[in-house]
Amino acid sequence: MSISSDDSEISQAIDAFADVIKSETLAVELNSVVNESEKYDAKIEGKLVEISLKKA
Repeated sequence: MSISSDDSEISQAIDAFADVIKSETLAVELNSVVNESEKYDAKIEGKLVEISLKKA
């Protein structure tokens, strides 16, 4: 699973809660390199967050 944001506050939260995110999503790995061909754009408090998944 990849999650990325240009917003520093969101990026810090992703880093701080990486273990929780992996546990809740059953992700084996969490990184910030988003697969551009298969990404989902979301917004958190109006700020862009890019998410992509890859089967392990």
